[in-house]
Amino acid sequence: MKTKTTLLIGLVFLMALTLMGCKSSETSHDEETQMIRVTIQIEDSEDRSANAQPDATEDTLSSAIFVLPETISTFSWEVMASHYDKAMLDLETNTVSLMLPLNTSIRVARLDYATDEYSAEQVYLEQIDPVVYGFSDAFTITGEEDAITVSVSMNDSTVDVSTDIYDPDVPQYSVSGTVSGLTGSGLVLQNSNGDELNIEANGVFTFDQLINDGSTYSIAIKESPVEPDQTCTIANGSGDISGDAVYDVTVTCADSHRIFFHGTQNGVETGLWMSNGTEEGTVLVKITNQYGGKSLPQNFCMGLSNRMASIGDTTYFTAGSSSSNLELWKTDGTDEGTQLVKDIYPDFYQSAPNNYKVLNGEVFFAANSAAGRELWKSDGTESGTEMVMDINPGSSSGLSSLGFFEYNNELYFAADNGSDGRELWKSNGTQAGTEMVSNINTDTSFKLANPDDFVEFKGELYFAAHSSVDAANDRELWKSNGTDAGTVRVKDINPSGHSHPSQLLVWNDMLYFVADDGINGKELWISDGTDEGTVMLKDINPGSEDSYPGEFTVLNNTLYFTAKTGTHGFELWKTDGTEEGTLMVIDIAEGSGSSDPNMLTVANGMIFFWADDTAGTDGELWRSDGTAAGTMKVKEINTSGSAIDPTYECVELKESAGVIFFAATTDADNLELWRSDGTEQGTYMVKDVNESGSGFFISFPEE
Repeated sequence: MKTKTTLLIGLVFLMALTLMGCKSSETSHDEETQMIRVTIQIEDSEDRSANAQPDATEDTLSSAIFVLPETISTFSWEVMASHYDKAMLDLETNTVSLMLPLNTSIRVARLDYATDEYSAEQVYLEQIDPVVYGFSDAFTITGEEDAITVSVSMNDSTVDVSTDIYDPDVPQYSVSGTVSGLTGSGLVLQNSNGDELNIEANGVFTFDQLINDGSTYSIAIKESPVEPDQTCTIANGSGDISGDAVYDVTVTCADSHRIFFHGTQNGVETGLWMSNGTEEGTVLVKITNQYGGKSLPQNFCMGLSNRMASIGDTTYFTAGSSSSNLELWKTDGTDEGTQLVKDIYPDFYQSAPNNYKVLNGEVFFAANSAAGRELWKSDGTESGTEMVMDINPGSSSGLSSLGFFEYNNELYFAADNGSDGRELWKSNGTQAGTEMVSNINTDTSFKLANPDDFVEFKGELYFAAHSSVDAANDRELWKSNGTDAGTVRVKDINPSGHSHPSQLLVWNDMLYFVADDGINGKELWISDGTDEGTVMLKDINPGSEDSYPGEFTVLNNTLYFTAKTGTHGFELWKTDGTEEGTLMVIDIAEGSGSSDPNMLTVANGMIFFWADDTAGTDGELWRSDGTAAGTMKVKEINTSGSAIDPTYECVELKESAGVIFFAATTDADNLELWRSDGTEQGTYMVKDVNESGSGFFISFPEE
């Protein structure tokens, strides 16, 4: 059987050919002749599968005539030619490349070493004593001087030959440069001659193929880095080779940003904007309402970013235009690719889609129509945008303002079929697969279980719901495995009333949430999913007063949140999951006043949030590493007041590739798009979208 030899094709000089009795080509290197680069791959006609792979170090390759395998008593191919080129076998592909004249002969020899006394470390030609010569027939490379096609004649071996024309009278030069900012993998550069280069790290790179003097070069990004996704740009990437090598190509990589927001330019034209985090990359995608007004997108703030959702490069959102009210739109980031998907509720009405959720390549949402507010889905086409089911038949609405949660590849949500009240439902995206899971609250006077705050924990769905297990409308912690029988209450936390569980979050194999046991007020609770394992973690505000924990955010195996006490007001807190490890990070607004930290968002190894160290007049961007010393104001964005009005609806912080994007006002500018990497110098306005007023910055899509 034929097996590609895993041995070295030697570098044999003219002296070696004489030593072995082989004649070199009669063509001299000094002759005026057309040259070709010949790449040869040889398959041994005998089975050499047991041969060991040469252990070739960089030093060995640079100094050795042969690099022998660990087992010396094996066969090795060597290519014998003139001194036109020195060639080394590519151990991965068993190929060797030589620079030769056209119409020259090359002899291939197979040598057999009878002993295993030679080291693979440093072996030179004069050390080798071939015992057996198994010379094959010579083969001849022939072709035309202006042609690349080469014919080969050879016995006993399979030879693949590829060539490229090389003129020795024309100098060739390399193309080099540097890469910086690379943190992802998979970056591939390509020169215009087809030469590709895989870049694995920052530093200097050089393309393998030389470029003829007087020729052009053009470097491009063939594949961008991933994990994380990065965008790379090239400077000095094209030009002419002119008597010297090129060294100044620079490739700069940065984590990719792609955020959408609502903006108004010139105080009138309202539309969808897109930004990559730079001023020049912050552009108006499409104007949909030239008469102004907050029509695009609609109300994307304060937890309502579920009014946008992305599938691949397509982002779905709610928009209104000059010709239609709030309907389903989509964008790929271009003007022509930003369009109305479907006018679901035409004429003077509007479907006002919201609560977008992606499942199995489709986007699901709640929308109004003549059938009321029901569950809809879309594949991005008008014909593929349809109501999944009229849950509450007729014109009455089946859905509330509560959102959707994916569990076991189905959507779970609160719905009202018109007879059982607002209960726990699920859908697999089909009408037949949309059904009520359980009628949790059977009390005829209320009928509203209102399941909400969904989270998956230990393979089950946990949520808060009103029920009639003990008393009407008793809102407690529940869980479900997706069946009626498997939908049960976890614990009656407040036997005398409602515990109102909220802000459910899973961390360190425990469920964290806020609840009121009727004695200690609203405090921080934990649960392992059992009745006895559901307990208050700490009474942060001792006694019956509430501490109102919220804004749960995890950083470096610590859970951060906001809470208040009677002596410190609302401040930043943290917990390691124990009562003694639950403590305030820092009193930003010293004393009983509140700094009101909000919108806690993790980026670049820090927690970013809005806070006011004056307890009312200076809301700015802050950051924390979890220590008092490491908690500080990032920058005084507005020196005469607050950079953000805490009563304004759009205070969302958006993380994108380690950078925080947000809306802020300065002394001179109204509400515009800003970004921050956590440093003062790295916190700046991206672009003044509306130079005559506020850019009406709104919010970001749900990723």
